[in-house]
Amino acid sequence: MATAFTFGSLVPEGSQAPRFENGMLYTTEFQLTLAQTVVTGDTYTTPSGALPSSGIRIYNIELITPPLDTNVTPTGTLAVGDSGSATRFISGAPMGITGITSTTYQVYNTINVAQGFTSNVVTSGNYYCYGAGTTPQLIVTVGGTIATAAAAGLVRLRVTFYCTAENAGS
Repeated sequence: MATAFTFGSLVPEGSQAPRFENGMLYTTEFQLTLAQTVVTGDTYTTPSGALPSSGIRIYNIELITPPLDTNVTPTGTLAVGDSGSATRFISGAPMGITGITSTTYQVYNTINVAQGFTSNVVTSGNYYCYGAGTTPQLIVTVGGTIATAAAAGLVRLRVTFYCTAENAGS
């Protein structure tokens, strides 16, 4: 049965809410420690209000995990999107590394990498604008048929964005 999880925020951190200024580039990172077997349909969502609602344009999304499908020929996939499109940023990213069954490696997927380097991860979501007044929440979704599911691991999602104060479609 699929489970919905929520990431914890890593950066920026502290007791004060972060101050975002228009025209500036920011990176924030989220992480989630898995304590149960990964299943198709699991979702990992960024916390509400973790990304600014003043209008942002996505510059880069990076998804870093250990192999979550540890089979010698992994078939599980990951997608990164939002409530409007589950694959807005990353679609069909591999959950494992062919020929590698160890969970000590890291699987790295990003929207700003040539498609020949990691297949199926470059999408049209690069520079996507979340207009002023929207509160974006990003969602990582486990897809495909997982050959050998991992039962533990650290899922990290790094989001780099510009503050723009623009409206969607601008």
